[in-house]
Amino acid sequence: MWDFCRSCTVCGVIVAGGVGSPSVQAIESFPFITGFESSDSPSYALGDLDGQGASASWTVLEGSAAVQSALVSRGARAVELQAASSVEVSVGAGHNIVWTDLQMRTDGSLDPPEIPSEPASSVLYFGETSGLMALDGDGTGGGAYVLVLNPFPNGQFVRVSIRQDYTAKTYDVWIGGIASVSGLGFKDNSVSSISTVQFDAEGVSYLDDVSVTEEGIDADTDSDYLKDLDEMKYYGSSPTIADTDGDTMIDGDEVFVGTSATDPGSVFTADLTRPGGGQLTVSFQTIPARLYAVQQTVDPLSAPWAAAPGLGSIVGDGTLKQVTVDETPDRHDFRVAVRQQ
Repeated sequence: MWDFCRSCTVCGVIVAGGVGSPSVQAIESFPFITGFESSDSPSYALGDLDGQGASASWTVLEGSAAVQSALVSRGARAVELQAASSVEVSVGAGHNIVWTDLQMRTDGSLDPPEIPSEPASSVLYFGETSGLMALDGDGTGGGAYVLVLNPFPNGQFVRVSIRQDYTAKTYDVWIGGIASVSGLGFKDNSVSSISTVQFDAEGVSYLDDVSVTEEGIDADTDSDYLKDLDEMKYYGSSPTIADTDGDTMIDGDEVFVGTSATDPGSVFTADLTRPGGGQLTVSFQTIPARLYAVQQTVDPLSAPWAAAPGLGSIVGDGTLKQVTVDETPDRHDFRVAVRQQ
């Protein structure tokens, strides 16, 4: 069970946005992004989550929660919450549109969904049997739950995103980067901004890649095939510049082939060598979940490209591939094409 974004302690729930008085811990700067990594700023250490973050901004309210490396969604670390645990971090932002986004893994709650008593904008309930539900609030502290996803996947990390509109007093829920429900009413229209993020777990649960930002996954401002939030959160590239590092390859293409969108020296290349005997060796780096094809043409300006015999579906696995092709007398031009596996 989960609780998300101030201000509720209901089991199996995420609650987003609240005006309750923040705890004594410092307020994290906005935008707030963390993967609980040692390389984060501030750095996170393995062990008790309580007191970690900027100026000890994370508080374990109940039970226990620890940064660990055995089970993660991405990177090297994530937070494990033991049964009947609750954690909170203060995040202050006065923006009209705020996205709360995270990777979570939970089996959900067996208790029926309840409406929290504290002020809140959005409320999500994760039920073991009922799936993921969201509170369509009436603005005055009540409302009714509606189904978002049934069943909610357990035993794996799932991306959950909430887009909160503090002007319209509505919120949308996205699952796995896809819009699921929209236009849900705030539980309390008195909530004017986000103040803290709180997570409650009924059973052992995991939390990773938490962010509270103005940028979201509903827009690609620079048309580089990467969502604005993903550029900030996962790739470090600019959501407003299509080619962040200026190496003539747009950021989305760099991510797709496994190069860095922020390093002009990181580019996808294929090295060609001639060992003799009319043969050509093509070498290129691969990444998992991609298929590679060594293609050839007699004229790159007018003739079509076609895969060299037997080299149309080379499975990427993170290693350097070296393949040999025969050059025909008319001397083909060669390239390496990449596609989704």
